[in-house]
Amino acid sequence: MNRLVNVMAIGMVACGVGALSEARQGTAQALTAQDRMEIQQLSARYVETLGACAAADYAALFASDGFFFSGFRCKVQGSENLMALVRSERHCMPNGAPRPNMGVPTVGIHETAAGASGTAVLGNNGGVYEDVYVRTPQGWRFKSRSYFTAKEIASRGDSSAAK
Repeated sequence: MNRLVNVMAIGMVACGVGALSEARQGTAQALTAQDRMEIQQLSARYVETLGACAAADYAALFASDGFFFSGFRCKVQGSENLMALVRSERHCMPNGAPRPNMGVPTVGIHETAAGASGTAVLGNNGGVYEDVYVRTPQGWRFKSRSYFTAKEIASRGDSSAAK
C-alpha cells in the first residue's frame, strides 16, 4: 500500500503540483444566490456533456485558459485537448460500455478574490472534484477542475473529503 501511495505521489508531482488548486488570496468577492445557482448548473452541465460525449460542449465549460487535472490524465488544457479527453473516455469510444448514471454532486462553493472555488464530493467513495471558477462574458466557467480519487485524498491526509 505504501508503494502505491508513493507511486501516486510521484505521478502527481510529475503531472504538476501547481494544478491541484489555486490559493485563496486577497479579499473574497461576494457571491449572490444567482451566482451559486449558476455554478451548480455548471457542475450539472459537466456531468451531462461528459455523459453524452458532447466534446465541444464539454470544452466550452472551461475558461479560455482553463484546464482539467487528474493524476491519470495530468493537466489537460485548451479546447482541442479537452475535446480529445472526452472522445477518449471509454463510454465515448465505438462499442464503448454505457456510462453509469453518476448523478450531479452538490458543490460546496466558497468566495475567493478571483471568483469562487468549490468542492464536489462524489458518491460511493468516488473521489472529489476541486474547482476554481471564473466569471466570463459567457457566464461562470471552470478555471480549473481537478479530480482526486478516494485513495489520493486519503494519501494527502484528508480522508473526510472523500466520504
